[in-house]
Amino acid sequence: MTSVRIAHCILEPRYSGAEILVLGLLRAQIAAGLPAAVIALRPSETAFQAEMDALARLGCEMFVPPTSLIRQQRLFWIRRATRAFHPDVIFAHSLLPSVYSRLALIGLSGVSLVTVLHTDNDFENPRLRTFERWMWRKNAIVVGVSRASLRNYRTLITDMKETRLIANGVNLETVRTANAHRTEARERIYQAAPDEVILVQVGRISPQKQQQLSVAALASLGRHMSLEKV
Repeated sequence: MTSVRIAHCILEPRYSGAEILVLGLLRAQIAAGLPAAVIALRPSETAFQAEMDALARLGCEMFVPPTSLIRQQRLFWIRRATRAFHPDVIFAHSLLPSVYSRLALIGLSGVSLVTVLHTDNDFENPRLRTFERWMWRKNAIVVGVSRASLRNYRTLITDMKETRLIANGVNLETVRTANAHRTEARERIYQAAPDEVILVQVGRISPQKQQQLSVAALASLGRHMSLEKV
């Protein structure tokens, strides 16, 4: 039985929501014995390169350009990667990779395209709305990470295309279950005393997210008062 060949098209390898999701998907697909590849339209961020190297060692094929691609360069790059890897399906993550992937696949047979919407509303730009209304039939299926993303797609584009929700968020039941192991985690992971407070900051590692500001603010506060009982 022939394995399904899967490619994921992303804008840029980086520590961002869509790319982190793709990272996990690729690892799972490779572990399942599926041939997998990543197609990027920009070079990897330096901080993310170690993740890409690890994927390559697992057998993931890499189509990452040495410099950022624009306009027709993106079409040629996706088309070249498709001819080299021969995927059965391409998952295009976020609207811009989806736009270029569908254009690049014109004239190429045997490749299904899945558009994955990673925000609640990807169609604020009138040009992108117009394109999607013209090209929606080129999607094999549209996946949304939230109900709002699919609701907006059906309202602004079409309700004639099959859509599927794959929620991208916090599973509250998992959080509640994890709370039962709170004491064990405090002692085993953090070696924390019963009266110590642990603050955990979770977020994208990126300058524009300004994670460093909350860390700096907490450090400054700690110089003026005790945080042990906060």
